[in-house]
Amino acid sequence: MPKSEVDCHSVDIRQPSMKSEIDSAVNFLSNILRSGAVGLTADQMMSFRRCLETTLVSRYRDHWFPDRPQRGSAYRCVRIVNRKLDRLLASAANSAGVPEPLLERLLPAELTLWVDPEEVSPVVWC
Repeated sequence: MPKSEVDCHSVDIRQPSMKSEIDSAVNFLSNILRSGAVGLTADQMMSFRRCLETTLVSRYRDHWFPDRPQRGSAYRCVRIVNRKLDRLLASAANSAGVPEPLLERLLPAELTLWVDPEEVSPVVWC
C-alpha cells in the first residue's frame, strides 16, 4: 500500500468525543458529492466515506483537545483551494479508488472545513 494511502477498514476512534465531529465532516462532504454525483458509483461513495473517516481519525488522533477546542484548529482544517484537493481528501480518494480529478470536479472549487471539538464549520465559495 503506497505511503499516501490508508487501510480504510481499520477505524479506531480512541477519543469517542471525536466521532460525532468526524461523522459530521464526512456527511457534509458526502452530501456535496451526492448532489453532483455523475460518474461516482454507490460503491465508490461508500468506500470514499470509509476512507475519509479513517484518514481523519488518523490525522486528528493526537490533535484533539476537547478542553481547548481552538488548539490545533488549523491542523484539523480541510481545504480545497482553486480545485486543488487537501492532501487528506486526496489520500482518502486514492485509498478508495476514486480518481482525484472526479472529486475535483464534484467538490467546490474553494472550501474550508474546520473540524474542531463540538463544532464543524464549513465555508464554501463556488
